[in-house]
Amino acid sequence: MSYQRTYPSNSHWMINILIVIVGMIVLYYLAKGFFWIAGMAMPFLLIATLIINYKVVLNYGKMLMRLLQNNVLFGIVAILLTVLAFPVVVLFLFGQALLYRKMNKWQEEVKKQKEGGDFSDFEEVSSETLELPQLNEKKKEKVIIIEEEKPSSKKSNPYDGLFD
Repeated sequence: MSYQRTYPSNSHWMINILIVIVGMIVLYYLAKGFFWIAGMAMPFLLIATLIINYKVVLNYGKMLMRLLQNNVLFGIVAILLTVLAFPVVVLFLFGQALLYRKMNKWQEEVKKQKEGGDFSDFEEVSSETLELPQLNEKKKEKVIIIEEEKPSSKKSNPYDGLFD
């Protein structure tokens, strides 16, 4: 029986690089499409965010101003990133406004339940007693008493009788 040795081809690394380049191009076009759609929806989402909870937008602006006052370089970078990625920022603020709205509704429901307004539904369970057969078998426990001899020492310790 003869064995044939195969050597790896030198073209594998070229195929791998080609796959990576094609993947990067696909990701670029996906990101470009996402930003285009987000850019078209941005004005509507910003208005919806202001209607749902305008404090979210105000708090974001306050955060940028506070960052600008505390660390000028980071503040400028944050403002530039906000301007460049404005569609993403608006999507984030819209999601945050929806989350705050959902939490406020949930807190109101909890408050109503605590005040006694709305009760949850329940089922009435029958009050019949369940009779079980009596167990007559009792286990006998063996008690083993071990007596400990105290060491006889001439020196008396004041703590010897502490736990007696």
